[in-house]
Amino acid sequence: MPIRRLSVQLANQIAAGEVVERPSSVVKELLENAVDAKATKIVCDLKNSGKTLIRVRDNGQGIPHEELPLALAPHATSKIATLEDLEAILTLGFRGEALASIAAVSKLTLTSRTKDEDHAFSVEVEGPQQDPEINPAAHPVGTSVEVCELFFNTPARRRFLRSDRTEFMHIREIFVRTALANPDIDFELNLDGKNVVNVKAVMGDEKKRLVRLSKLAGSDFNRNGIFVRGEDPCLNVSGVLLPPPDVEESAVENIFLFLNGRPIADKVLTHALKQAYSEVAGRSCPVRCVLYLNCDPHEVDINVHPRKDEVRFHEARLVHDVLLETVANSLRKELRSVDDGLKKESGVDDVSSFEDKDQGADENPLGQFVKDIKSAASSRLKFSSYSGGNFDKNKSFGADNYVALDSIGNRRSINYSPHAIQMPSSKDSVKENLRRYDYRIAAGNAQSRAGIYDIERVDLTSPKAAKLLSLPAPDVLLVMQENRYFLVKASVLNRELVSRDYMAKVKLGTVEVYALSMPFVLKAQKTLINAIKACPEALVRAGFTLNLKKESIEFLKIPSLLQGVDLAGILFKALPLAAAGAKNLSMGICPKQLADMFAAAKKSVVYYKDEAQVIVDKISDPEILESLGADAFELDIARWARELGGANNA
Repeated sequence: MPIRRLSVQLANQIAAGEVVERPSSVVKELLENAVDAKATKIVCDLKNSGKTLIRVRDNGQGIPHEELPLALAPHATSKIATLEDLEAILTLGFRGEALASIAAVSKLTLTSRTKDEDHAFSVEVEGPQQDPEINPAAHPVGTSVEVCELFFNTPARRRFLRSDRTEFMHIREIFVRTALANPDIDFELNLDGKNVVNVKAVMGDEKKRLVRLSKLAGSDFNRNGIFVRGEDPCLNVSGVLLPPPDVEESAVENIFLFLNGRPIADKVLTHALKQAYSEVAGRSCPVRCVLYLNCDPHEVDINVHPRKDEVRFHEARLVHDVLLETVANSLRKELRSVDDGLKKESGVDDVSSFEDKDQGADENPLGQFVKDIKSAASSRLKFSSYSGGNFDKNKSFGADNYVALDSIGNRRSINYSPHAIQMPSSKDSVKENLRRYDYRIAAGNAQSRAGIYDIERVDLTSPKAAKLLSLPAPDVLLVMQENRYFLVKASVLNRELVSRDYMAKVKLGTVEVYALSMPFVLKAQKTLINAIKACPEALVRAGFTLNLKKESIEFLKIPSLLQGVDLAGILFKALPLAAAGAKNLSMGICPKQLADMFAAAKKSVVYYKDEAQVIVDKISDPEILESLGADAFELDIARWARELGGANNA
């Protein structure tokens, strides 16, 4: 067969195959045209799920009557004129082939009126034979497009259509996405004369916007939605997330993404969302979100596919990382606040919950003991403030220096911290603590409280091993080590042990690493990049594998210790520290400040008996407890026991 030029009619039908796949494709193109026409209300009517009729009406700007035939011609549009326009597209449509493609496979009527015209005009076409006549019509300002008998002239295409229910579900999804992308427009969807979707425009009010969003995307977004907002030079993010579902909960992935007002389906962005959810949840889980993304139109190419739902970013990796960090940080922040709220409701992290107002000191010695510890710490605080001491307000125990008496009654200071302050002992306070705490703590009176605070029977015959005696208060351990007794803050002890373990692994060169599924890119100053470039072996020893770019650092592997944390926040602080101590790091000597920073990056947890026992088992020397400063202090049990014995004898 010789090469020949295809007829216009045949070319239009071939082009229609790319644009018009099913009724939902027609609805999508017509809705986009209505939005571009600056409509404030759009109504879509269907019969037989669009197989018999699709009508889209809007109150937009309308089309001048002399341009109506041109609107149905291929490659005719009012939205772009030059190549420069194609590089920064702000409208939903721009290809100029939607109406022509739809008209090629249907019986189409286009009716429109502008505000400057006295009445409306319409044109009608059937199939690819387009020779429309302009006729007067009755119509308000705006445009209506009626598409009847879709694929009437291509029976093979019509046979591939699915059931009415399936086709309508595709249409509804397109309609919902368009309505979500344009909260400032009224949308109405009718099927066979029955209203299916009807949402009003919402401007400004965030609560009303959330109600409108949940009406379209699902009621869960109103009940459990997490607001997300992030700003970056390459991408601005806003919208609503649903938290990762429980393991046993059945949830379906539901992702709505909009870029510069355009509904999109992008693999890079979807991967970032899935990675953010998996990092926070610690497992793969369905993503459920409605996110509005904005970027410079010059930085994204939307002319990828005739459907216009695929995009290509010029800085795809950077966009990926910005979205990942924004979503992950929002999820972590919300889950952290939920955890705090649950703890507060149950009293698990509130020391005051042990100060039972309905019980006297004699009935609740444990609660009164904790209260008196706080009181004693408060008195020491006042003293340190008066004496001009340098007291760290972040120390939760409030006891920088604990003064105890040794076995023969001499005063000795246990100065744990380099910033600790020498304080006098409060004899009256110690005696009061003794009377209220006394022998009943050993009798297990605290067992009337939550089971996690039970006092476990322990073998006291081995003086070397650290033993967990009790959890007398939230996040507080009572530990015996070499016949010495300490009250220790569990979270601080755990961080210290993790820090020491990391330092030991750096020394041995055995730091466990985690390979990122997508490289994490961090923008950095040239001075820092040059400093790291001068000593690459230091960061390798610390557990990092990276590539240095001109203005950024690309992380391929990180220490397993940092898996699931806010990488941007921790690396921004840690890299200068690592660069400054690069020489020591290269020799296996990790700066303590760096190890402490990594250990503290993990989310705090509530420690129960089993978890606490695991921590205590790692204590190899009392020096570890003594190094905790104000977050641990020693109890002079021997002296209290002597005083108690003397009081009983008296």
